[in-house]
Amino acid sequence: METQQLEQQINEFIGKHLRYLRRVNGLTQESIGRELSVAPQQIQKYEKGTNRISAAKLYLLAEAFKIPIESFYPGQQEPEGQKPLSHQLSRIFRIINSNPDEHHADIEAVLRSFQKICSSPKYI
Repeated sequence: METQQLEQQINEFIGKHLRYLRRVNGLTQESIGRELSVAPQQIQKYEKGTNRISAAKLYLLAEAFKIPIESFYPGQQEPEGQKPLSHQLSRIFRIINSNPDEHHADIEAVLRSFQKICSSPKYI
C-alpha cells in the first residue's frame, strides 16, 4: 500500500475514534475545540480525517478523555466495530456529563432502577 494512502486511512481511523469518544461523552465539537484551542471546524476536519491531528493535540485529547494515547491507533479498538450513537443517546450522554462527576454514581443507580422497572414482566 502506498504511504500516502496508509496515512489517510490512519487519519480517518483516528478521526472516527475521536468522533465516537466525543459523542459517547456527550461533548460538542465546540467544547473539544476549546480544549485544544482550535475552531470547531477544525475538529470537524479531524473527525472526517481531512486534517491530521498533531502529536501534541492527540496527547491532549488522550488526557482529556482519560484514555491511553495508543487507543487512538488501529489495532487497539476498531471504530467500525462501535455502534453509531443515535441523536437521543448522544443527548443523554451530554446531560449526564453536564453533571459533576461526584453525581455520576447516583445517576447510574437511577438508570439501573429504571432499567429494572422497564424489563419487569408487567411492562414487557
